[in-house]
Amino acid sequence: MLLCKKFPLQPDEVVGYGNAAQIMRIVNVYLYDKGGRVEFSVFGDAGLCSDTVVLPMLSAIPQVAIRSNGDRIWSLPSLTDIACGIPYSLLNWIMEGIDFTERNVPVTYLHAGLGCGNPPW
Repeated sequence: MLLCKKFPLQPDEVVGYGNAAQIMRIVNVYLYDKGGRVEFSVFGDAGLCSDTVVLPMLSAIPQVAIRSNGDRIWSLPSLTDIACGIPYSLLNWIMEGIDFTERNVPVTYLHAGLGCGNPPW
């Protein structure tokens, strides 16, 4: 959130990248009070921009997307990353929910660098 405070404009959307467990955490926080589902679409060749920017803007809900070829060429992501577009109006609520679940929900989410092997506890 510190970076958002320093940014001179208020964005419409924020796009985040992470592994499946990290993105699932965003989905869990969003659905915690309301239930339901967050669905995603994939085009296969391109379309990450529309999936993570346009769809959240139109629906006002987070959207999860598999990264497209254009994104893979230009931003050099990890091969296991997926993306999530979050309407800026939900960002503070999502961040507070992530903080809350970190402290109160008994589910362990491994950090991206830990991978498989012995758990950290």
